[in-house]
Amino acid sequence: MKLAIGINIFGTFHRQELCIEGLLKLKDLFGNTIDLYNIQPKDNPIIHDKFETIYFERSSLDVVPEGKQNKPIVKSMFNALGEINCDYFLFSNSDIIISNRFIQTIIDNQDRDAFSGSRLDIQDIQTLDDEVSPVRYQVTGFDTFVIKTKWWNENKDKFPEYIYAEPEWDVMYATI
Repeated sequence: MKLAIGINIFGTFHRQELCIEGLLKLKDLFGNTIDLYNIQPKDNPIIHDKFETIYFERSSLDVVPEGKQNKPIVKSMFNALGEINCDYFLFSNSDIIISNRFIQTIIDNQDRDAFSGSRLDIQDIQTLDDEVSPVRYQVTGFDTFVIKTKWWNENKDKFPEYIYAEPEWDVMYATI
């Protein structure tokens, strides 16, 4: 099985650094089963030397007249991941720490077309070695999507062009 994991790296902040560190540890643990991707705009991309950079085609500037922010279109990011030669792709917000148990669940359940994951908020940690204390399950939104690549490519026309990091795109995609 091959799993492509993609995030959209932007700016610099502590939780994103923990996400990146966690993904690199997963790569070490699962080896060639997973590959890491940074999904970026073609103009002015943020490059990370441990992630392969792939590009999204459309952004909020394409759909919001006179827009000031340049946010990706979710479907465009998923399409970029869907072009990779892999069995599944995983897209996650860049501040999520993905556990090895979640990756193993994907590997163990390859009969599924898709998974979505909501956030478990935890007390702030400084390193991945810190003790994790759960705060609450965030059940009103989804921060991680895992989709069988073949299924996405056969069904992507069913998904609207939502702007990433704007309300409700995640609930709509999980519902579809």
